[in-house]
Amino acid sequence: MLAPSQASQVTDAVPLGNNTVSRRIDKIGANVEDVLCNKLKSREFTVQLDESILNDSTALLLSYRFIDDNREMAEEMLFARSLITDTKESSIFESFVKKFFEEKEIPLSNMIACATDGAAA
Repeated sequence: MLAPSQASQVTDAVPLGNNTVSRRIDKIGANVEDVLCNKLKSREFTVQLDESILNDSTALLLSYRFIDDNREMAEEMLFARSLITDTKESSIFESFVKKFFEEKEIPLSNMIACATDGAAA
């Protein structure tokens, strides 16, 4: 454990400018996304889609579930994206889900179910 004066020296040495903090948050987020995508490449999973209004614009939220290495159910949010199309589930799937999975090289065949909140087909 560090003495208070030592802890202060450590925190003073860490750059905490807006750009530095923003860049580090982006790197952490990208790493988390990579880890989650790698899990989806190698196992079956289900997807739950829901759209929600955030700050006067519409966003798409996607969560997924899979069986982890300990054979327990795991649930994570994979991404939140601005919704630039209509809110029909077919449009959401084609514009976001399919595109995202292709970009990340996640086989759609690993998706065993997809649930929505009742959006129009």
